[in-house]
Amino acid sequence: MIITGTDGFIGGVLHQRCLSVNHPVAPIPERVGRDTKLDSSDGIFVHLGAEPGIPFSIEHPLRSFEANVASTVEYLAMAVEDGIDRFLFASSCAVSEFPASPYAADKGACEGYCWAYLQSYGLNTLSMRFSNVYGPGSHNKQSVIASMIKSALDEGVIYIHGSGEQMRDFVHVDDVCDAIMLAAHMDKPACGTVNICTGERTSIARVADLIAGMTDAEVQHMDEREGEVEVIEFPVPGGEFPWEAQRDLVVGLRETVDWFRALREKAN
Repeated sequence: MIITGTDGFIGGVLHQRCLSVNHPVAPIPERVGRDTKLDSSDGIFVHLGAEPGIPFSIEHPLRSFEANVASTVEYLAMAVEDGIDRFLFASSCAVSEFPASPYAADKGACEGYCWAYLQSYGLNTLSMRFSNVYGPGSHNKQSVIASMIKSALDEGVIYIHGSGEQMRDFVHVDDVCDAIMLAAHMDKPACGTVNICTGERTSIARVADLIAGMTDAEVQHMDEREGEVEVIEFPVPGGEFPWEAQRDLVVGLRETVDWFRALREKAN
C-alpha cells in the first residue's frame, strides 16, 4: 500500500496501523516528482497528503491549488503509468455544488479528476469524503478539536469563532482508518464517492463545553472566520459502502485530551 501524507495526521495513524499488523506499506511523507516509480505489492494507492484548512486556502489560493489539485492529478497519472489498481482519495465534507472556500473547490476538483481517471483509464478511484476528523496524533493539526484542546491545556482558554452554533459531524481517526482499510481490501473495488462521517451533528459550542469540562478551561468567543459554513449537510454515512463509525464522541474526546495531556507532560 502506497500512502501519501504519512507525516500528517490521518496518514501517520494509518501508517502506524499498517506497521502494527505487518502490512506492506510504502510511505510518501511529502510530494514526489513524476519520475518517481510507484511500487505497491497490493496495487493500492491511498492519497492523504494535502494542504488542509480553509483559512490557508483563502489567504493562499494558488498555493492551495498547487498542493491539493495539481499534486492529485500528478499522482493519478503516476498510478495509471505504474499499473496501480485502486486509488483512494481523501476528500472532504466541504465539497458542494457551490463551494464556500478555495479549499472546498480544490477537493471538488480532485473528485472530478478521480472520476475522469476512472472513466478514461479504468483506474478504480474512490473519493472518501471525510467529515471533521479528530483523535490522538492530531498535534500538528489546526482543526477545531485539536486547536481547542491545545489552547485549553496551554492557555486555559478555548476559543470559539462566531456563535458556536455551527454544526459539524466529528469522526474519530480510527473509524476513518477502518474505512480506508475496508476500501483498500474489498473484493470488488468501491468507486465514486462515499461519505465517511457519523451522521450525528454536534455544535462547536457543545464540543467546547465538553473539552472545557475535561480541562477546566474557560470558553471565549472570537470573530467569525471567512469561509465558515453554519451547517454542513450529509447524505447517509457510507451509503452502500459497508462501513459505519463505532467511536462515541465523548469517549473519543476524552481519549484525545488524555493523549494531548500526556504529550504535553512528556515535552515538559
